[in-house]
Amino acid sequence: MGIADSPLEIKLRDEISREQPWPLAETVRSEAMQIVEDLQEKLSSVPPGPWSDPPRAAIVLPIRSIIAHQLAGLLVLGLSSRLQFNDRYWDFCELVTSQVATAIANARAYDEERKRAEALAEIDRAKTAFFSNLSHECRTPLTLLLGRLEDELRKNPSARERLELARMNRETLECERELRKSAEEAEGMVRLHEFSTRLLATTELPLMLEEVLNATIALQCADFGNVQLYNPRIQRLEIVAQRGFGQDFLDHFSSADESGAACFRALKRAERVIIEDVLTDPDFAPHRAIATSAGFRAVQSTPLFSRNGEPLGIVSTHFRQPHRPSERELRLTDLYARQAAELIEREQAKEALRKSEEKYRTLFDSIDEGFCTIEVLFDGNDKPIDYRFLEVNPSFEKQTGIQNARGRRMREIAPLHEEHWFEIYGKIALTGEPARFENPAAQLQRWYDVYAFRVGELQERKVAILFNDITERKRLERRVLEVSDIERRRIGQDLHDDLCQHLAGIQLMGDVLQRDLLAKAKSEARQAGMIAARIRDAIANTKNIARGLSPVALESNGLMAALRELAEDSGKLFQISCEFRFDGRVTVDDNTVATHLYRIAQEAVTNAVKHGHTKEIVIRLAESEDKCILTITDDGLGLPETFAKNQGIGLQTMKYRAATIGASLEVRRAGGRGICVSCSFCKQPRLRDW
Repeated sequence: MGIADSPLEIKLRDEISREQPWPLAETVRSEAMQIVEDLQEKLSSVPPGPWSDPPRAAIVLPIRSIIAHQLAGLLVLGLSSRLQFNDRYWDFCELVTSQVATAIANARAYDEERKRAEALAEIDRAKTAFFSNLSHECRTPLTLLLGRLEDELRKNPSARERLELARMNRETLECERELRKSAEEAEGMVRLHEFSTRLLATTELPLMLEEVLNATIALQCADFGNVQLYNPRIQRLEIVAQRGFGQDFLDHFSSADESGAACFRALKRAERVIIEDVLTDPDFAPHRAIATSAGFRAVQSTPLFSRNGEPLGIVSTHFRQPHRPSERELRLTDLYARQAAELIEREQAKEALRKSEEKYRTLFDSIDEGFCTIEVLFDGNDKPIDYRFLEVNPSFEKQTGIQNARGRRMREIAPLHEEHWFEIYGKIALTGEPARFENPAAQLQRWYDVYAFRVGELQERKVAILFNDITERKRLERRVLEVSDIERRRIGQDLHDDLCQHLAGIQLMGDVLQRDLLAKAKSEARQAGMIAARIRDAIANTKNIARGLSPVALESNGLMAALRELAEDSGKLFQISCEFRFDGRVTVDDNTVATHLYRIAQEAVTNAVKHGHTKEIVIRLAESEDKCILTITDDGLGLPETFAKNQGIGLQTMKYRAATIGASLEVRRAGGRGICVSCSFCKQPRLRDW
């Protein structure tokens, strides 16, 4: 803050704002989001935050207040260079902006309540001071008057009786006048205090407005009155409380021209308007007929404004006869209006907050996706060990099968829940980097597509999770792979048992024909021999294809034999060095599991040749005490820079095959260059049936 790229103060005039990297003036003018591209070119430095790569773009969002076209501020958010700015990302940014707007509204409402309490305390102190000084204020002018009368009596003793009577009368009148004035001031202060007390005790806006209207009418001794609120959407005043008017008056001012009437003038001028006689005011001419019908001759309208100067409404009082309220009445009316405006602003803020929360709750309750917020629990070394559910939506139970999750820990619900769930959520809670992934949950017997992101402050360790149960999709994908493998084996068997036998018969016939032609010294014998040789090649190729379609024999060592053939055939086919190495005999009894492992190796070899332009590949099968590891290492070009974002179908298929047999697949750089694909699985891997 305070540097050229992020100054403490920015003027929002367009010609000045254009010189800044942030389009703040345009955001204020349009009240819409603005995107800032190429941050590295526009800023001297871009902070990366907890990530290694800084954002390349940012957005400027308007923070809306409870008043239309009135912004509470602007929010600048850097866009992750690792995520696409799509509708989901945009919805998240809107949610953040809404929460910030709510926080600002709450802070301002709290500040207004504090100021209101201070104002009431000040009124109470003023009332106490007034009554304590009342006797002194009345006694001072009377003492001066009595002094002058005493001087006259000394000069003219004969007039003593007459002057004494005059002195007593004048003294009585002065005392009565001062007492009446003091009583009126005291009554006004008491009324104001009582008015404030009643307003604070009222919780509903319509009742508040009725209280404001009744108090103002009583203060000014008016005959009629109404309160209008300003509707910023249609930019008109709407009567929300009234006393003494008929339906014709209400209808007239719901559609009347905005010129001439005291309320419209007060709103436009932002000051009180008093029309002492509507019959002599030339601007009021369009409304004289309704005034005559309603029975009023004078009107005063006091505008209500927010702390920011935005119009809130009008309080109007009407009188049957030409009239002008006294200065004391107008002064107290201003105090009434100030308190009324503060309460209206507070209630409108509460209503805006309620609607915002209702909108969020409706979305929260109605979405089909499961949603929850969790608190990640760590040990003393910041290792995630568990998480607690803080809030769940109605779809959560449907998506997980977990009942009454709120407040419970995951270890309590599913003690055997996989470690990778805790590791992923722990990383998100600590770094703030969101994640999108698909993972199985074995104890729940489900697959999930998950998008998780941190919420709240770092120290809160909270993560929000949006997820879908994709178990059925994964089951269908697994079935497609199984059917594909079955069909491959069937075709391979047909090629071996049918086509190869037909070709073998044709080869024998060719050999017999060649011998017969040689016995007769026919020149066609050489051509017959070439035909037989081509048929032998076709038989060999067909057998190779059959082995590729059904590579793994049913014996327990079939995987090792298939991988050895894969290495030999790949070396010949691609003209590279491809070796199969193993540490002792590794047995896989389940033929389906062995087939998945073979297909992983086959896909890795194909990718290394096709994309990595490798010259050397090593396929290794090894085992430890409880695990077996299949690795395919090459010396090709290595992983591309866009690998994390652009993962092809082949890699996704390998990952799915590994997950199907309960194995873990890792793709990493192999030393200085090349790629290493590693698949780790239990000695007795179990096929998932969900």
